[in-house]
Amino acid sequence: MKKLTWSCALASSLFLWGCDQNKADPSDATTAQSAAKVVKLIGKDNPPYSDLAEFAQQQLKKENIDLQIQYVNDSLMPNRVVDAKEADLNFFQHKSYLDSAAHLNQWDLKVVSYTFNTIFGAYSPQYSSIAALPDQARVVIPSDTGNNGRALLLLQQAGLIQLKPNSEAKASQADIIANPKRLKITEVEQPMIPSVYRDSDLTLITGAYTAHAGVVPKRDALVTEKPDPYYTAVLVGNGASIQRPEVQRVKEVFESEEARQYILKNFSDYVTWQR
Repeated sequence: MKKLTWSCALASSLFLWGCDQNKADPSDATTAQSAAKVVKLIGKDNPPYSDLAEFAQQQLKKENIDLQIQYVNDSLMPNRVVDAKEADLNFFQHKSYLDSAAHLNQWDLKVVSYTFNTIFGAYSPQYSSIAALPDQARVVIPSDTGNNGRALLLLQQAGLIQLKPNSEAKASQADIIANPKRLKITEVEQPMIPSVYRDSDLTLITGAYTAHAGVVPKRDALVTEKPDPYYTAVLVGNGASIQRPEVQRVKEVFESEEARQYILKNFSDYVTWQR
């Protein structure tokens, strides 16, 4: 399964797409391949996001649609380049993160398709229950605005803190009005959370990063978030790309029952996918 490699420089904040596509020789392309309709998707090589993208890539080949997938490590770049129309789509985030990023940067980003929900849970490398957490336990939560309030709401759901009335996804630590165990809450960038998990008493991790921490949501989580469509993983385009028939076909494949069954078969311990 072909993946495009990230080996190009970023110039003036614009994404230079495909300057190294595994050094493919254009002379090797067949007439059918050269006539394929290209759709460019950027994301992070993070299961199950990457797995669904690659599943769609294989399905679309049968229709002569070339879904070119580019993986990067930066969490801002996928949205930035779709806004700049250097890519047609991205797939790496949930709706809450998208809303925060689009509003903050005034980006032209549109939801193309809703897919699965990664299970958001709290994990401990040494305690077997929430009740067993000691006073002044070290708690790690994501720092990004799309998951920070989400984590605080889960701590409240677990009975560990109390937030101001009507606190929602945008809650911050300033909204904590009760912390009976005097938890020491540290905010860490989400990609770094798995690396600090072993040094914490409790860490809140989304399902897409749990494998990096060596935990399985349905097996190891001490508490999990109640299902919330606001955290559904979304395929994202821009005002121009969503008008393309090929992009609409990508949308249909992403939200197809075949795609849903593929993800649930392989990642049911990490995600849910409601209909």
